[in-house]
Amino acid sequence: MDCGTRRKPTHPWRERFSLTFFLFLSDFPSAGSVITTVGTNVVLTCTYDAKYYGPLSVCWGRGGIPNSGCGNQVIKADGTSVVSRLSERYVLRGNLGQGDVSLTILQAVEADSGIYGCRVDIPGWFNDQKQEPTVRDKSRRTMAYFL
Repeated sequence: MDCGTRRKPTHPWRERFSLTFFLFLSDFPSAGSVITTVGTNVVLTCTYDAKYYGPLSVCWGRGGIPNSGCGNQVIKADGTSVVSRLSERYVLRGNLGQGDVSLTILQAVEADSGIYGCRVDIPGWFNDQKQEPTVRDKSRRTMAYFL
């Protein structure tokens, strides 16, 4: 339906500038990204208010956080100690009693890159605390192509 309004033609330079700007920005890590180098230890931060809630169950998984639990679970703690882990490379070195459930990945490898999910099981409906940091390998850079 034509209402008599005509759209101004866009200039080719404007389209190129927008695409180049987007590609340039996509090379920077997001706020939830952790940049690492293969062979180093990586710490993914996750904390909760243990003084208020007391000890809570927590799990870490690979990929986005599903509606319940952790998908592709790598480690789980009951609030006081680790109860299961996929590999000895996944550890919780923080003080669980104080709510520090940060995940440390020992001797990171390229395959460790990607999204991780931390879920703290806070009592009540839909109260779980969720965080999804991303691990990126410093040696793998995104290329920006200029048109």
